[in-house]
Amino acid sequence: AYTDSVKEEFLLSYFRNEVTAATKKPVRAFRAGSFRWNATTLRTLAKLDIPLSFNNTTAAKNIGQCPYSVPSNRPFQWSNGIIEVPITEKNILPKVGKALWARFQYPLSRFVKYRPWWASFIPYSVSPRDSFLVCLVHSWSLIHWDENGHGTYTDDSRLEEYRKLVRQLSKDFDVVTSPELLDLVQKGKVVPTHIEDLARAEIGATKKA
Repeated sequence: AYTDSVKEEFLLSYFRNEVTAATKKPVRAFRAGSFRWNATTLRTLAKLDIPLSFNNTTAAKNIGQCPYSVPSNRPFQWSNGIIEVPITEKNILPKVGKALWARFQYPLSRFVKYRPWWASFIPYSVSPRDSFLVCLVHSWSLIHWDENGHGTYTDDSRLEEYRKLVRQLSKDFDVVTSPELLDLVQKGKVVPTHIEDLARAEIGATKKA
């Protein structure tokens, strides 16, 4: 994550313009690589009119990628107006040393899997009982890894499994795009839980969750 606001603004504005030129649509959301972000990132998003941040994750905080995350699965708002949309995670070892938070991600984690309501009692599962879900997916989530650690196309099995997951989710949830989520926030149908002071994400901040 950059501390130099000029460099960060140049970087984000350049790629924002590239994406907009290719899609003919404005960029409405941003996720930092490896979840490495700080208050400079959030200020730059506001300056560039990118209203949604998909960066909050306690799992990344615990492994030292970013120290600023809030332990929450619900959208909240930063004090400069940016809406934070956390990756859905579960605390799977709350009483053993440093708490371990596992993500709802595809391919599905062996800890955090999507289950029907009747199986939602299984520890760490996500289900229709959760009111809001964000699944972490990368482009390489749809391919396989060989013995050398290289991403390799084998067949369409990962893609078909992902489609199956989305079909299952869509029975219980409205699956929305970033612009649609922003519209729901603006209409008051998705309400941020609270306002978090931007000072939490300043370099050197010592506030703990």
